[in-house]
Amino acid sequence: MSSDSPDQYAIDFDPKQLARLLFLFNIARRNTTSYPGEHPLILRAIQNFLLQLDELLQYSDELTIGVARDTLLAGDATLEKNAVFIDLAQTLFACDIASFTLRRSVTQMELCAFFEVLTRDPSDIRRLGGFSRLLREAGVNGIAVLDIDYRALHTTEMETIVAPKNAEEMEAEELPWDSLIGALMHGELSADGVAGAPGPARRVDPEVLAQMLNEQRQQQPEKAGTATDYSDTITSFFKQLDQEGLDTLQRDDSLRKMSQLIDRLNPELRRHLLNSTFATIGGRTDVAESVLTGLSAETLVEIINDVSDDHIAVPPGLFNLLSKLSRTKTDSEGPARVIGQTSVLSEEMLDERVRTLFRSGNAADFIPPDYQSFLQDILETGKLDDLPAEAVDELRQPLQGHLIETSVMEIILELIDADPMSDKSELLTQNLVDLVNYFVEVGDYTSLVTVYDRLHRHHQESEAFSIPIAEQTLELFQQDEFINTILEGLEIWGRKKHEEIRLLVSHVGAPFVAPIIERLATEKEMAMRQFYMAVLFDMGEPAKQRIVASLHDKRWYLVRNLIVMLRRFNDPTVMTALYRLIGHKHAKVHLEALKTYLHFNDPKTPQYLLRELSSEEIERRKSAAFLARNCAPPPVRLRLSQLLNETANDPDYEVRKIAAKTLADLGDPVCLPEIRKVLLSRNLLRPVLHKEFREQLFSSLPRFPKAAVLPLLEELAADKKGDFATISQQILLSTRRGKP
Repeated sequence: MSSDSPDQYAIDFDPKQLARLLFLFNIARRNTTSYPGEHPLILRAIQNFLLQLDELLQYSDELTIGVARDTLLAGDATLEKNAVFIDLAQTLFACDIASFTLRRSVTQMELCAFFEVLTRDPSDIRRLGGFSRLLREAGVNGIAVLDIDYRALHTTEMETIVAPKNAEEMEAEELPWDSLIGALMHGELSADGVAGAPGPARRVDPEVLAQMLNEQRQQQPEKAGTATDYSDTITSFFKQLDQEGLDTLQRDDSLRKMSQLIDRLNPELRRHLLNSTFATIGGRTDVAESVLTGLSAETLVEIINDVSDDHIAVPPGLFNLLSKLSRTKTDSEGPARVIGQTSVLSEEMLDERVRTLFRSGNAADFIPPDYQSFLQDILETGKLDDLPAEAVDELRQPLQGHLIETSVMEIILELIDADPMSDKSELLTQNLVDLVNYFVEVGDYTSLVTVYDRLHRHHQESEAFSIPIAEQTLELFQQDEFINTILEGLEIWGRKKHEEIRLLVSHVGAPFVAPIIERLATEKEMAMRQFYMAVLFDMGEPAKQRIVASLHDKRWYLVRNLIVMLRRFNDPTVMTALYRLIGHKHAKVHLEALKTYLHFNDPKTPQYLLRELSSEEIERRKSAAFLARNCAPPPVRLRLSQLLNETANDPDYEVRKIAAKTLADLGDPVCLPEIRKVLLSRNLLRPVLHKEFREQLFSSLPRFPKAAVLPLLEELAADKKGDFATISQQILLSTRRGKP
């Protein structure tokens, strides 16, 4: 099946398998971009993904996933939003991916190539021809990408959509970039944003414009634009960008071209232009980020140096943005890393560099004395070539994969324990939030419990003041996306993770109660419903309060399970909420409510049982007759006895059989007169059922006091033509001989 076939969504994939596939896809993406090329975690993650893909594509050759801004789609269905899917969708969407198709034939190398392209700067991907082109150049055939074609897609915030402009109108309309060109070339941009030089100027490329301005500066320095000139120009430029009706793509295009211009100006002109830009946009980080993102790493470093030397004035909120972008750009534009190859210093070079470090004379300034001595000992000891392979593997194990993340978590938590009010709280919080999201993705719920418990302790101990690190990270555990992702892990990871998730949920508590109750209402598997009920019981009081509040739900099957839950809490105060459920229109809800009355020995229980035993509805009489064995004062026992001979509304002897079983369990001889009537009676309409019922009653006689039963046995033995004459005689004979 080709990727553009009209039947590509014909197969309805299992939602659970599809969700698990995308989780594994995201884990493979994260590991591939976080670890060196031949790291075992990469191979393991990709193998897990390929196995799941092969299982999902049993009846199809490919799977196509649609991508929206923060949503993933499969066919006509939108995948339920959670933190992992939202992050994946946003990453794909930023790279202009409208959809991607996974083919059964996809290989490990092709997945690595796909993830490598995904890590590139989106502007570079567009400049190089789009994501699909880069995949083709990398020789990837197992994954096909449909790029977003912005030329065929336009958005507007106008209330009325009008017909497209003709060619003359399009030519006459000037965009902010066009106006900026005219002003920079002619210095005549007015305060209302009207350009002084339309026409040919609008077609000037940013590189050409930068070259013209640089040459003008060299040839006529006295006529070059000053900071004041640029201030008016930039003010007008951004005023145009904020005009209503300006297309988003036109705005982005103007900002992108401005970035290209800044990137190619000589340092002096760049300083003038940036001083005017920063003075105009102030603290608008969104606009600043749009401009600065398009700059090269080299330019960003020069700008930071100019800021440090007071040549450029930057608002306080933008300096951190500059630093972050410069680091990111430097990393992304550094030497390409070849998968599987690592640059390693030779032992001689490493030895020499360490000795040089200690010869510098200032090692003590930044190395603790004990550690410095330890390093000196290593240099004097020589090589460690004689270590056995087992020892090397043991030393390497703690440095691999997931253990690094858990170790980093422990370090951060130790730092928080040592100084909860650290001035590095923002950095620690961000790192901790990233780790929490990582643990969610890889299903490490034990580490999530550790993080939550340690931070919750700080939150409880603080009382009179705020611990920002604890509060901000704990907020993540309260968010709907986090909660839904954790609960989806029950299906994605299977039963092997159920107890870990149960422990996490019980620790976090209240935020999980309502979502679990909703899942209890919709879950089809009995085992999972029982699991949800056990988890709710673990949470105690918060769950009990929410359950009581949910008893008004219209779904009878949910209300029935909630009543069962309330009995487990063994708290008589819940009876107040159950009064209105006696007599519920659904018999099973009514039965559970009645069971709860019996469980708590409510004084109204006998009254309700008597009313139920006389009900016109056979199901209610059956339920009451069954429950009476747990609460049967004399009036209830008498009513049960009467049921033995009531034939109305009990054609199949259902109520009578249950009543007989209950009376036998109670062993009260008060019912023997009614039993006698049945044993001596006949029923010509239903002889078979009546015979079975009489046999049930006769077999129950040994459960009553012997002295009370003997007169009845003698009467039955004397009736030579009766059905029970022979067996009654045998019982009497055994009794007289002292046999049981």
